[in-house]
Amino acid sequence: MNRWTRLLLQILGVLLFVILLWWAGPEPWEQVLRGKWEPILYAFLLHAHATVISAIRLKLVTEATSAQTDLPSFAQFYAINILSRALGIVLPRNLSGVGGKAAGLNRLGLSLRRSLWIVMLDNLFDIFVLTALGLPAFLFLTRVIGLSVFILLSIAALIILAALFWWGTNPQRAAFLLDKLTRIKWLSEKLKLTEIETGSLLPPQKTSLAALGWSILLNLTLAFSFYFMGQAVSLEADWSAFLASYPLAQLSLIIALAPGGLGIFDLGWLGLLQLSGLPEPSALTFVVAQRAYVTIYVLILAGVGMLISMVAPIKKPTDSERRL
Repeated sequence: MNRWTRLLLQILGVLLFVILLWWAGPEPWEQVLRGKWEPILYAFLLHAHATVISAIRLKLVTEATSAQTDLPSFAQFYAINILSRALGIVLPRNLSGVGGKAAGLNRLGLSLRRSLWIVMLDNLFDIFVLTALGLPAFLFLTRVIGLSVFILLSIAALIILAALFWWGTNPQRAAFLLDKLTRIKWLSEKLKLTEIETGSLLPPQKTSLAALGWSILLNLTLAFSFYFMGQAVSLEADWSAFLASYPLAQLSLIIALAPGGLGIFDLGWLGLLQLSGLPEPSALTFVVAQRAYVTIYVLILAGVGMLISMVAPIKKPTDSERRL
């Protein structure tokens, strides 16, 4: 996107969020403050578990695509991951989610272009998983299919996705695909694939499947964390409604460029939960609750990340390492 499009989407997101808060009124905040502590704790633990899974995948992708052999410990990848997430509370998502992680990887000794490419690959695993689940989820929310068919279709979609990953990351096919991509002028200029000096552009087949498996676990964990947030404010909604709403709500973050995905992400949850049959006041309560709880969770985990970064400081790379 160009600068003005990004700015417009950021302003739109903030305005939508303000409108949603005004529409919801004070009642949801009262319910948030009176939230049940057990579901709040379960949601926090799941959210914390998801940050660990995300850091594992980032480290896996970095190791598979970087020529650097002396990569730091997992603790440093965790710190980079959660601190960039915390930046997303106050900074636009393209700066925090992409720029924050890339800057962190750059401090580990990777070139900035290589770091950006790794972050893009890391995000693509989520996008592929969420897209594969999107159609079954929509059919379930619109009551075209039942729960059992939704689960079966979701499993089938993920199996097909895994097969495509195995086929597409074959070294010969991957080289052919990347060669074709570099021939597309505007795409080559944006991604600068030919300027990434060393290392592989795509993970090998086994690593790709492992990263895909971590991505499925990551998104399943987050979906259930949102379910427990709903339970904390006494929503009468089945877990399946959150499981089906989650992939579509997460996909809205592609265009939700305001800090934390403000507005568009919240509006997505509101519409999807109403589509699943939840009354409007209850859906508005959840929108406010998830925003409040997730912000608190991220800040707590960011504190943990800062402690980790102090205990396991990031080494200063040499000039030769920065060229990798």
